[in-house]
Amino acid sequence: MTRMLVLAGLMLVACQVDAAGLNGAEAAEKMRQARLSDGFEARMDVLVTLPDGAHPAPLKLSVIGQMTRERQRVLVRGIAPASVKDRYIVAERVTGGSVRAWRYDAKLKPQAVSPMEGIFGSSLAVWDFFTPWWGWHKQEMLGAGKVRGHDCDKIRSQADQPADKVQYVESCIDSKTGVAFETRQYDARHVLQRESSVVALIRKESGGQAAKKSRVKDGSGKVSAIDVYAGDEEYQVTAETFAVLDRLSADQ
Repeated sequence: MTRMLVLAGLMLVACQVDAAGLNGAEAAEKMRQARLSDGFEARMDVLVTLPDGAHPAPLKLSVIGQMTRERQRVLVRGIAPASVKDRYIVAERVTGGSVRAWRYDAKLKPQAVSPMEGIFGSSLAVWDFFTPWWGWHKQEMLGAGKVRGHDCDKIRSQADQPADKVQYVESCIDSKTGVAFETRQYDARHVLQRESSVVALIRKESGGQAAKKSRVKDGSGKVSAIDVYAGDEEYQVTAETFAVLDRLSADQ
């Protein structure tokens, strides 16, 4: 099974995940297995379009993640523009499946933030990096679908906690590559909260495919176009990589 980059919190893993003939629980387990990684790193350009059509300064971000069965955590660092340079967001998934996050920089005390808060003003959120819906207990296959010419299998994931902001997620998974070409997150009133899609794929040296470009839209209508321009599938996580997160977690 080939591990590929996890992009923008979307389940954009390109490995051989054949969902055909599986039930919902089996397909979700395949996706959980596919996203496991001892360490990955990605650099991305993010162009934000506000609901009124305006474009803030483009973002450059570095994302380091570790998604093992024992530990799931992410570190996002702002590279550009100057307003976000060396600002950080760290997040982890804790026992029970919930995600918690903090925002900090070299001068300010870390501040707890919602994991669904947009990263540096974008519609990108650290909650999506963890794709927690694949760990929910209720998974239902909805049949075949098609996204921009790609055949895919539709899966609905139902939240375990009735108080959660997102109550169910509908994904359309390419049964050949395992790429989630489209993911939509809804609240209890069936109002669309977030939607994400893969716009373009890139073939890796390993022969698999991964998301090169994607798009994330939040409930306010803010859209982020994401382009991965560099990455490392086998990133070596050092003892210092998540040192701040370890200290913050110990304080909780």
